[in-house]
Amino acid sequence: MDIRTVLVCDDRKEMRDAIAGLLELLPDLKLVGTAVDAATCRDGIREWLPDVLMLDVNIPGGGPALATEVKVLHPGVHIVVFSGRDEPAIREQMLAAGADQYVIKTGRMNPLLAALRRAGTEPSALPAQRGPSAERPPASGGAQGGTGHPPHPLTSGFVL
Repeated sequence: MDIRTVLVCDDRKEMRDAIAGLLELLPDLKLVGTAVDAATCRDGIREWLPDVLMLDVNIPGGGPALATEVKVLHPGVHIVVFSGRDEPAIREQMLAAGADQYVIKTGRMNPLLAALRRAGTEPSALPAQRGPSAERPPASGGAQGGTGHPPHPLTSGFVL
């Protein structure tokens, strides 16, 4: 099995924790680190040389300039943008700056997981990926994602 290393760069702690908790459960994706802004993202790229960078557009100091810089620091990294911004201009700027994929944050994690697994295997001009719905699961039901397993405490606000 091919294991991909992932660096998660997002300024929201709950998002970093949710993604980290989910990646810990998966045998093919290994979290190597997290970052909260452009400086810690660059440091993480240098230190861990991840296969894939999950990058939020809105981290402090982020955006297209950071994506370009990351590709200079580590040309082999695949960048998956995971953003709440659903603006075609932003998506196009990120793809032009070196991102491989642009995934919209909808509360569903499967589109992100699919993008992390697919990064580098398809052309970069992919349309923005979305989950089936932006709805969150009911508070009483949790997020089981169809696995039959109880929700993970870090990802209970998100749906697979």
